[in-house]
Amino acid sequence: MPARSLRAHLLRMLLPPVALLLGLGAVLAYYPLIEPATEAYDQSLVDIGIALGTHIRTSASGYGFDLPPAVEQVLRADRFDTVYYRVTAPDGRPIAGEADLPWPPEVDARGALVSYDAKYKGRKVRAVSMPAQCGESACTVVVAETTVKRTRLAREILISSVLPEALIALATLAIVWFGVKRGLAPLARVSEEIKQRSPDDLHALDAVRAPEETRPLIAALNGLLEQLAAANRNQQRFLANAAHQLRTPLAGLQAH
Repeated sequence: MPARSLRAHLLRMLLPPVALLLGLGAVLAYYPLIEPATEAYDQSLVDIGIALGTHIRTSASGYGFDLPPAVEQVLRADRFDTVYYRVTAPDGRPIAGEADLPWPPEVDARGALVSYDAKYKGRKVRAVSMPAQCGESACTVVVAETTVKRTRLAREILISSVLPEALIALATLAIVWFGVKRGLAPLARVSEEIKQRSPDDLHALDAVRAPEETRPLIAALNGLLEQLAAANRNQQRFLANAAHQLRTPLAGLQAH
């Protein structure tokens, strides 16, 4: 197998789980914030629907709707979104508002309070369908609005939840990098100590101040250095003995 950097290996082992946990934390922080906001916007549509239901009138000739133009103007006045509504009789005939406003996707839900997403005039809308009392029967009021405010709020919540997590991720990256660097520093010191030695310096390395995890490595190096020192001493003794044994014959030859 190809040689790998121990620092890179440790970073690969530590950073992906940390990034996964931070991403999971951002998701868990996002949804608890966005759901109450969505419910609040839906409740505002329900309040509009209740207010519209109070303007339904019944008579012998049928059903009517007496919403004053000023009230309707206030109802539709919104800085970001467009509000639509639809009021229908119990038999499904339109009474007021946009007659083509989408019904709930489930037919059984048309007589109950239900919130749903739909498209109207090419734009995504959030709608609420609810019953409204009109005489002895129940009419249906549908209120819908575009999702500009909701999208802006979701983006702001996402930024507010992801930005701190991103800063935490950067800080975690720096801490992990620094920690791995400091953790590998004893190995770097041992390497520098060995590099600075002369070939004749074979005394044991100091393992007292070394971390517990590096002591087996230092002990193995000290054992190797001791073997090299013993081999060096044996070599020196052999050379000294050989020189002594050769000195007498050479002296005789020189005298002859």
